[in-house]
Amino acid sequence: VTEVRGMKGAPDAILSRAIEIEEENKRLLEGMEMIFGQVIPGAKETEPYPVWSGLPSLQTKDEDARYSAFYNLLHCLRRDSSKIDTYLKLLNCRIIYNNNC
Repeated sequence: VTEVRGMKGAPDAILSRAIEIEEENKRLLEGMEMIFGQVIPGAKETEPYPVWSGLPSLQTKDEDARYSAFYNLLHCLRRDSSKIDTYLKLLNCRIIYNNNC
């Protein structure tokens, strides 16, 4: 979201979508942390987050390439967020309702 806000002339639709995905990612992270805490009480995540190799594409001087990179990023994040949400719901069902959903 910070990168999008820093882009001159970035379409409002891209900023809006980035904010929406950021909020969804925060919600999913909270859900994963809650489930992780139920599976392994008291455990803390120690693995670092993976590094994303697409950042240079978002910082290029070529405006068309930058917008294309943002579109691809948002598309992938949306798809991945949807998958994670589905798996979290399934896992939550299995943990809380003992597979009786």
